[in-house]
Amino acid sequence: MIKKITQSITFFQEFFSTVFTGNSQNAINAIEVLLMLASGHIFDIFTPNQLVQILSIDKNKVYSAIKAWSVFLSRKLLFVTGCHIASILIKYAINKSPATLSRMRITLCVDDTVVDRAGKLISLTYNWFSGKHKKTVYGQNIIAITIKIGKRIIPLNVRPVGKQGRGNTSKPDIFRDMLHEVLDFFKQEGINLAQFPITFDSWYGSKKLVDMLSEEGFTQILIHAKGNYVFKIDGKKQKLSAHKKDIQFQQSAWGCKEIPTVRKSAESPTFGKVLLLFFKDGDRVHCIMVFGRKLRASEIMSIWKQHHSIECFWRRLKSDLQIHKVRMRDREGVYAMVGIKLVAYLLMEHLSSQTGLTFHQLKIQAKREIDICSFFSEHFHSFMVSKGL
Repeated sequence: MIKKITQSITFFQEFFSTVFTGNSQNAINAIEVLLMLASGHIFDIFTPNQLVQILSIDKNKVYSAIKAWSVFLSRKLLFVTGCHIASILIKYAINKSPATLSRMRITLCVDDTVVDRAGKLISLTYNWFSGKHKKTVYGQNIIAITIKIGKRIIPLNVRPVGKQGRGNTSKPDIFRDMLHEVLDFFKQEGINLAQFPITFDSWYGSKKLVDMLSEEGFTQILIHAKGNYVFKIDGKKQKLSAHKKDIQFQQSAWGCKEIPTVRKSAESPTFGKVLLLFFKDGDRVHCIMVFGRKLRASEIMSIWKQHHSIECFWRRLKSDLQIHKVRMRDREGVYAMVGIKLVAYLLMEHLSSQTGLTFHQLKIQAKREIDICSFFSEHFHSFMVSKGL
């Protein structure tokens, strides 16, 4: 275990020293603290205060190092790190046989989540609709673009969202900026990311979004359809919620693993001509809108199953990494908080792929086999010796 952890930390140390080379000493110190805080999650150390208390180091110098991490550097961190790891995995995957590549089902997923906040002094906290609570709650909203490659879930770009400021604060526009950053990064790596499917929850559905993705070259665009959308199916025009009651399902569609499905061509006043796939999940009927290439029902189901991966990413951030426990006040602190949790996720995700253990199992084994103080003294020697920066 200790050997694999050391290899993972060394990988991130070398990567950050390369990407952020040329920055000030304060930024370099901030990278060191960032990696210390990320590594602490292996031992259930979720906040800077917990790390300070356990290691008996200078609290003020830890927070000074975090504050030196600007919003600009945090944004770079939040999309470059995941993209770098994903590019390595994709280059490895595309050299495999077509059958192996097909089984890996590489898929981009887009969604956002709300981190509940009770305090009013923390930046970027507003009223947002929460899918978990099924109502508007006070908290921080975070958008993510993830990619699922085989069993691995890698966040490509993550960004906290605000409702105030000089720039455009519309979530769809923020997503477009995030996507363009990601696409430009992969183009420089010689990878056409638009060759892979991309999935969205119903909140993101719009003609403007579909047109933008089509212009970028995406040919497999899947969006969960809202019940109040109006479609004309088999000559009958009504809301999707009404169509769901009239649909006759096929019980034995090829490749759908006995999930009742039916595939329909439809026309919408909003989206124009669109392909719809209805399927049952227990007693509930869901509908997926498909744009671009006409896909078979089995292909649509296979792609849409990957959308659950971004929910797994959010669950790990909230449950395994306890993102809500870090409460930094200013805007720079919010971005630093997300950066710490993102690096912690990528570190543990890498360990999980190497060991075959879940995040929870990793933490149990690490705490059983490794002495915390010795571990940090070995891997962050300069910091531990000086008890500060």
